[in-house]
Amino acid sequence: MFPNVQFVLTTHSPLFILGLQEVLGEDGFGLYDLPSGQQLSAEDFGEFGMAYEAFVDTKRHTDEVKSAVQDAQKPLVFVEGPTDVNYMKRAAALLEFDILLTTIEFREGGGANLKNVWKGLTVHHVHRKKVIVLHDPECGFDETRANVFRRSMYWFENHPIQKGIENLFSRTTLEHARENNPGCIDVIGEHPIQVRGIEQIVPETWSVNEDEKTRLCSWLCQNGTADDFEHFRSTLEMLCKIVEDS
Repeated sequence: MFPNVQFVLTTHSPLFILGLQEVLGEDGFGLYDLPSGQQLSAEDFGEFGMAYEAFVDTKRHTDEVKSAVQDAQKPLVFVEGPTDVNYMKRAAALLEFDILLTTIEFREGGGANLKNVWKGLTVHHVHRKKVIVLHDPECGFDETRANVFRRSMYWFENHPIQKGIENLFSRTTLEHARENNPGCIDVIGEHPIQVRGIEQIVPETWSVNEDEKTRLCSWLCQNGTADDFEHFRSTLEMLCKIVEDS
């Protein structure tokens, strides 16, 4: 349409560059780095392809979630990962919330993708079944749109682990687990630091070793008692209320 017109554009978008390459071909446009003026190809930027792959993976995950919701015969509860599914099911069994085990289905939401689950289900969609997007305790979510509920598990300030579903376990339970699985929980003792010349005390911190989350979950689900899972009760009661309310 414009054979004698040159368009000069600037962009930060890797997807835009990949789109130009697909539609116009490599010879259909020139790509230059600023301020050097050096001519480049789309492949010169590894992050371009990585960003596109991340976009495709996110869209695929969102489509899978929507399909699962549409096909669901029961209300769905999406949690961060597979260990969360196992913890919630075991807690429901030990604390005698049998109604949850028979009336809802726990699903893995995909870790950081849990926010995308919420977004994907609340943009111009109406669902016949209730859907609960259940985040880790420290997130603090509490909102509802139509039949989609976004909540966080109840958080316990006095428990050693401050992030993740493991926050629901008491110090006594975690100490017992640590005795039997020393590599599962990392502990950094209380220590002093200096900030702008002023000494401060950093309190002791506990965290689950990322490579040992599954092993810790397996041990707690096999050996944990109702007392060990007691702090899941308030979260299970919240789920019951959402499911039972008309």
